[in-house]
Amino acid sequence: MSLVQARRAWASADAPPEIADQFECALVWMGDEPMLPGRSYWLKIGARTVGADVHLGQGAAHAVRLAGERGEAEIVRTPRFSGPPALLVQIPDLLVTLRRPGRPEHRVVLDAKYRVDACGAAPPGDALGALHRYRDAIVDADGRALVRTAAVLFPAHAGAGYEASRLWTSVGTIGVGAVPLLPGATGWLDRLAERLVSERP
Repeated sequence: MSLVQARRAWASADAPPEIADQFECALVWMGDEPMLPGRSYWLKIGARTVGADVHLGQGAAHAVRLAGERGEAEIVRTPRFSGPPALLVQIPDLLVTLRRPGRPEHRVVLDAKYRVDACGAAPPGDALGALHRYRDAIVDADGRALVRTAAVLFPAHAGAGYEASRLWTSVGTIGVGAVPLLPGATGWLDRLAERLVSERP
């Protein structure tokens, strides 16, 4: 069968081309500014220009690596941790691994919750409980904990007084806490990132 015949057969009424509003691909980014997953971009397809949202693929195969003066960060969406010695499969929303010269790796679980407790000022209790579970249940083959810090991201505006709250201070004391995060209001997440990167060994 020639290439022309194959194309005709593929596009015949019996086998119409598949139409979809999303697809998975490897993307080579050549822009001057970094590509940001979750942001909308214009995509050129032949002579047409269409809007496209870029999302991070799931699992370690789709990790995003960022390098800077103070080290490297690897971000994995919905990594899967299973198998012995852990009893249950664990799938947090995001795993960030910080690598800095002369320091051990620092793994951080970020779990996004789109709800708050009845007071509207904190994440629900079960979301905080899940963070403790991730820290205890995500282990290496020898049973050693892999996650050092775990934080829930929850939708709330928080003023300067949040710095004294247990939800924030507990990130530093026990490695588990909560970070307010809303579109356009990333200040507390920025502060967490700066704290983790600047942390002394």
